[in-house]
Amino acid sequence: VEMEVPSTLVDPALRRGGALKSWQRRALRKRGREEAFAHLPVMFEASHFGPEAPGSQAALLANASLVAGLHPDEATEAIVDLALDAGRRFAVVPCCVFAEKFPSRELAPGVPVRTLNQFCAYLCAKDPRIKEALLDFEGRNKVLYIL
Repeated sequence: VEMEVPSTLVDPALRRGGALKSWQRRALRKRGREEAFAHLPVMFEASHFGPEAPGSQAALLANASLVAGLHPDEATEAIVDLALDAGRRFAVVPCCVFAEKFPSRELAPGVPVRTLNQFCAYLCAKDPRIKEALLDFEGRNKVLYIL
């Protein structure tokens, strides 16, 4: 928003019913950029953003210049898959593996994805163009991307 790039936050669990804090609304108004930010309170998954999704949401992904996921939990793989399918650039900072929720993830036959490093290797195996880098902060700081 600061760089005048229209931005849409996709987050089903956003607190406050999706409403921005008053200081955030004032900052956007002051800059005349309220229209540059939108919030969709849905999961980032194929049913909302894939080829069968409602028109406006499918168009949102089709017209995106970049899809970013910062600690996106269960949506990490969907961000990578949907961005690859749509030919969009993306960057994700994976945080949680959710091995029990996604038991079909395997690095090789019979080798389940259980650790963060395995999850990153699993995601990188989806496309040889996916690169990996470390961000300059503590904690989960590995970013996977295609730019």
